[in-house]
Amino acid sequence: AAGRRSSLAGGSWRSVGAAAPVARASAAPAWSTAGGGAVRGVPSVLRPCACGAGASGLCDVRWASTTAAAAASAPPAVASHAVVSGVEVPPDSVGRLFAVVRMSGTQYKVTEGDVVVTDKIPEAEVGTVLEVDDVLLVGSRDKTVVGRPQVPQARVKMFVEEQTLDQKVIVFKKKRRKGYKRKQGHRREITVLRVQSVELDGM
Repeated sequence: AAGRRSSLAGGSWRSVGAAAPVARASAAPAWSTAGGGAVRGVPSVLRPCACGAGASGLCDVRWASTTAAAAASAPPAVASHAVVSGVEVPPDSVGRLFAVVRMSGTQYKVTEGDVVVTDKIPEAEVGTVLEVDDVLLVGSRDKTVVGRPQVPQARVKMFVEEQTLDQKVIVFKKKRRKGYKRKQGHRREITVLRVQSVELDGM
């Protein structure tokens, strides 16, 4: 799920906003633009239609985007899984949750005890706990909750272990027979996080 970048505010990684999905409004004869009756804010474009109207198979289709408030109010989709009998499950894995979180525009699948290396989060201080509430999916052995786009009342707590630099990447450029060579190293800034818990109310 794509969206705008997130920002850290008040010790919590909170989402600024997400792109609204596009919905197709039904076409009606009264919406025809033959008489120049265009509606402000609702663009009119020609798209192929299965109805086969006209010789060219094109009809006047209007497109409108839903608001972010309507998308945020959609309840999450919950699916249950059938547990296969006869399969041995380690005792420490029973009841463990995993989640898909979004940080700095990148999605990570995490569970308790995982180490996450992400782009540097400037506001995160080493030794503090970061609570991520931009959770897109939460799942377990017998149930999955898919957010639309986020899962409400879901959070992932991460301990900030380190603010450091990644391994060096060598950038080498050469043009043969021109006496041109350039060698440059780069180390990106990263933040190392350890997942403490994945929490979802009622699950």
